[in-house]
Amino acid sequence: MISKTQLSYFSLCGHCFKFLSQPLNKWRRDFIKDVLWLILSINAPVNFLQFGRYGKYGEQRYRQQFEGDFDSFNFNAALIRQYCGTRRAITFDPSYIPKWGLEIGGISILYLDNHTALHLEAIQTLPLESETLLDFYARIFLNLLSGKKQRKAFSLSDIKTINHNTLLLERFITMFAIKPNVLKNNQNVKELLLYGTIAA
Repeated sequence: MISKTQLSYFSLCGHCFKFLSQPLNKWRRDFIKDVLWLILSINAPVNFLQFGRYGKYGEQRYRQQFEGDFDSFNFNAALIRQYCGTRRAITFDPSYIPKWGLEIGGISILYLDNHTALHLEAIQTLPLESETLLDFYARIFLNLLSGKKQRKAFSLSDIKTINHNTLLLERFITMFAIKPNVLKNNQNVKELLLYGTIAA
């Protein structure tokens, strides 16, 4: 059972894949779609164990595939171009995560009409000893820019809950050979999909 949300998501991913600097083979495209869908669906800490539990592949395959490159910059840029108007600004947010001792520079596009920032790229700060942190960020920022080329209110928690419910419902339907499109099951399926969301 593939929901309308999944179909529109798969279509959107297919559109964004066209803008990558290196084309992906079908297997890799399917893998990326699966991972991004799982990130939107898992209602727990997202890690390889959870990917193996809810995804199509085993935990080890997810670990191995994460070692490969993916052009997230152009993928995110294509997504932003498709859904944001022309009133945009580039923002930069250097952050420090004390728990792991990481310094990360986040680049995003600020969609001014919607007061929303959309993530474009994140870079772990590893400056050379000969340059300052400001010079490092400026170099990374300029390299990215030179070489790479109104919505309804929603809660990300609600979206993850619905996607998670869809994932579990698909598993039950497959395991128990339930027919979700039978008229008597329609209302039950809708209730199960929305179970746990916050009413507007």
